[in-house]
Formats: sequence, structure tokens, C-alpha cells
Amino acid sequence: MSKSSFKPRDKATANLTARPNAADNFKIGGIYTVTCIDADGNLKWVEEAHNLFTTAGIDHIMDIVFGTTAKDATLYVGLIDEGTPMAAADTLASPTNWTEATETATGSANRQEWVNDAGGSSSGALGNGDSVASFTIDDTDTIGGAFLTNVETGTAGILYCVVEFTDRAVAAGDTLTVDYTITAADS
Repeated sequence: MSKSSFKPRDKATANLTARPNAADNFKIGGIYTVTCIDADGNLKWVEEAHNLFTTAGIDHIMDIVFGTTAKDATLYVGLIDEGTPMAAADTLASPTNWTEATETATGSANRQEWVNDAGGSSSGALGNGDSVASFTIDDTDTIGGAFLTNVETGTAGILYCVVEFTDRAVAAGDTLTVDYTITAADS
């Protein structure tokens, strides 16, 4: 065993590498679960997919939490016709390669209110599982995604996030339910 030869005039150095906290890796995302039930009450299909948050959606969330923008009173879920790749730069007014589905028998609006769970967020997640958005289909179509926005109709609102999933056929009388859970967690 050798003895240390450290002398008072010598310098000692050390490198400290800090492991980041979970909060240092804060990310926001969400999962859409879309379920299709046929007119006879039979399960046709279920799609579950992680969404893409748009740049406009992230900016709006940041402005609400850290800026001076008021919180949106109501959010709405919409459906997307046959899906194609989506982009962070998408807005309601200018989606890159997709269009909103309009084959729903929900009155004048094709979007349904996203009602968050009564207990609020828990463990970094907030969803609408207690009151899922429900769409009654009134025509044959193919659905390829969903989105979350702050306007019931039109293209002047904020497109928060979009999700693309495998194109799925729907028919008149089908009911689609959309359960959307937003999470903020480390990765």
C-alpha cells in the first residue's frame, strides 16, 4: 500500500456531476384512447396513441402558466379524417396534411367538450376519463386521428396537440369515444 504524497502547497481538484431532478426533465405530452362501438353496442376497435404538441399549443400553455394570458374556459376534442404525418408547426388554420372529420351527428359542431376529471390533476396527469368526449357517426368515413383545441368551431383558435393513429373505418350509427390524458413528467 502506498502512502499519499499530498503536500499543503499542492492543489486538489474534483469534478462533481449532478444528476438532474425529475423536475429538471419536465416534459408535457398526452395519450389519446379512441374507442369505436357499432350501432349494436359491439366493440369495433380501440386506438391508443401518444400525441404531438404543436408549437402554438406549447407557447399558449407557457403564456397561461408564466405569462399574462388567461386560462381557456373550455377545451374541445375534434376528429381527423384519414391521418397523414403531422407537424409541430400545424395550426387549426393551416394543418399540413390533414383535415377535420365532419361525419358526426353532433349538431352544428363536430367538436366535443373535453371535461377534465372532477378531482383535477393527480401524479402529474389530468384526463377526461370520468366524462369522455363522445361522437355519433352519421356517415361512412375513415378516421385517422384526433386533436385538442380551445374553440368549438372554426380555425381561429389554438391547436394544442394532434394525434395520428392507424386509419380506421367508421359507419353510420357508430359511436366514437375519446379519452385524452395529458401528462407532465420526466423522461
